[in-house]
Amino acid sequence: MSRYYVVHPFTTMPKKSNLTEEEVNNRFFMANKGERHWVLNKDDQAFLNLSNAAYSLDQSNEIILKAIFEQYNKLSASIMVNQGHWIANKLAEKLLNLAPKFSSVFYSNDGTGAMESALKATRQYFIEKDMPNKQKFISLNGGYHGSSIGALSITNLGFEGVFGDLLQGCISVPSPEDFREKEDKLDDRHAKQAAYELEQAILKAGPETVAAFVIEPVQSVNGIRVFPNLYFQLVRQITRRYNILVIADEITTGIGRTGEWLTSSSLKLDPDIITISKGLTAGYFPLGATLFSSQITDHLIENGSGFPHGTTLSGHPVGCSIAIKVLEIFEKENLPFRAKEAGEYIMNELREGLNKENIIREVRGKGLMIGIELNIESEEEIERFNTIKSNIKKSGILATFSHNVISLYPPLNISKSDMDYMIDALKSSILLID
Repeated sequence: MSRYYVVHPFTTMPKKSNLTEEEVNNRFFMANKGERHWVLNKDDQAFLNLSNAAYSLDQSNEIILKAIFEQYNKLSASIMVNQGHWIANKLAEKLLNLAPKFSSVFYSNDGTGAMESALKATRQYFIEKDMPNKQKFISLNGGYHGSSIGALSITNLGFEGVFGDLLQGCISVPSPEDFREKEDKLDDRHAKQAAYELEQAILKAGPETVAAFVIEPVQSVNGIRVFPNLYFQLVRQITRRYNILVIADEITTGIGRTGEWLTSSSLKLDPDIITISKGLTAGYFPLGATLFSSQITDHLIENGSGFPHGTTLSGHPVGCSIAIKVLEIFEKENLPFRAKEAGEYIMNELREGLNKENIIREVRGKGLMIGIELNIESEEEIERFNTIKSNIKKSGILATFSHNVISLYPPLNISKSDMDYMIDALKSSILLID
């Protein structure tokens, strides 16, 4: 058996220098092939993959595979620095049709790159407006915005300190969730408290120093946190008052995942910049996009300065071609609407089957971003949660676990039979039914 050499991202690796393939297979799920929404290991055991928002469509989709083949045969690579290709512009047109207020698109290789682009563009924007002191960023507790030094600087999940000093001038403020008592339902009271804390943080930092507020319309990594609509309205009122931009991190929520093409469009958040990635290519190719409003575009392009940022393979023609096909599939099959309906069905079924369990605090979500939060306090409950996680995998479900939350990201074109399998498997795993 050969050695295993790969270091996995965000993963505690076994403390062993001579790790074998057999030991890796026992510790991690290792995908060997995919069929529809299922992934199989080397022993052909099948698992329904609900573990990441990138997987918004089925594996080996013939339309997408054809697009990949045709694009590689026509133009397999092209850079965007002082060059370009029309497929990038075709995708940009489709994205801007989803966000009429926006007027330009900047490509990157992933969500982290999309957010890094947003942060840099924000600073450049205020420098060119003769407001060079506006360099600080504010974000929410529990937000996750990427893994680069800049994106980590506006992330507050507890692991950032391992990298030492990050970007200076980044402030974290409480979210509505931080004001909810254990038995409370999240409501407008909590929204108002969190909005008040945001304004106080701006005043303490000095409004003349704050450039942007960064927010996920639904927090993902922190366990599918859905905030009251009022909070987003108050955020926009406050940020306008102090000439602060809003960056909507739609890397997870964007492209139909929550039942909307862009979640921020239904929340009266009215962002100035939007970042998109995961669902954009349905996991078939690494690609990110940053959408700029007209006021940002004017300073990046029309003032003649340009945007001195980018990577070699950003806006790759194959990635853009895949994204176009993904959007066409979503349009033809009305997948954002189907995601809304499917999410309501799944959450209602889970609530009905689990609401009498003391260990369940809440089933929540928006569209096909679904979280099952458990009450985990005692040693006995911790042990039960570990058993639940093991049961979920044994039942053939790949999920993500965030603290005490089971996070689920079903594909947007998931079948009724797969939804019912998922619901039954989760119920059985949580109720500890063999």
